[in-house]
Amino acid sequence: MDEPTQRRLSRVLYDALNQQGYSAGRIKYRSKSISRHFEQYFNKILNNGHIKSILAGSLGEGISKLCSSDIDMMLSHCDIICVDERSHANGPYSLVLQNEYTDTFPGYVRLRADRPVRNHQRHLFSQRCIHTGRHYLSSLLTMQTLSLNDPRYLINGPACTSTADNNIDAKLKIDFDSVLALLFVSLNILEKWMGRERHHEWPPRALRRKIFTMTGYVVHVGHKFSEHKDVEWRISYTTAEKKLVRSMNDVQ
Repeated sequence: MDEPTQRRLSRVLYDALNQQGYSAGRIKYRSKSISRHFEQYFNKILNNGHIKSILAGSLGEGISKLCSSDIDMMLSHCDIICVDERSHANGPYSLVLQNEYTDTFPGYVRLRADRPVRNHQRHLFSQRCIHTGRHYLSSLLTMQTLSLNDPRYLINGPACTSTADNNIDAKLKIDFDSVLALLFVSLNILEKWMGRERHHEWPPRALRRKIFTMTGYVVHVGHKFSEHKDVEWRISYTTAEKKLVRSMNDVQ
């Protein structure tokens, strides 16, 4: 295929995607407006200053439409934080957990507590390592207590799925996938990301600096091939990913 033909086909594809609502401007608008709507809606329902809802997935990024996607929500305990080094500078959190990456798969972490954790209200429990005596927050026990908390929920991976009726069309059901998340801070991971070689200067330097200051999250699921999967948590930078998608131009 010669270059002029490739350009014409690219133009046709570009125009078709625009007509279907996938221009950069419309993606950015959907991401901001839908995220704001559902996060305000869920925060009002939760009515809890310690829990913050965050719209995730393709709907949160604006790259899918409401009618073609389920709704993925992260429910973050804002008074619990996971850090590389515990110190008094971690702020006024009810629980501070220390990140451990030894013998974990990339993208996963173990969360060490300085004391046993038995918090039924938060569905958080620790397990004691018989070899070291250390206490690690258990992703398995968190999942089990969440599934037992309300038998109406279906469990899909780390998410609890519920179905709501649509007020406009009774035949249309909307699935809500909610997952518990904890604040995660790791300068080591962010510094590695900042130091990557970039050939096209994307994302731009100003955006990279902004993302460097953002908080990540961990959710209660371990790597399926890990010997420590019951106490592993998966690292997620959902809010940073949304900001990156919103920064893309039409070609990207």
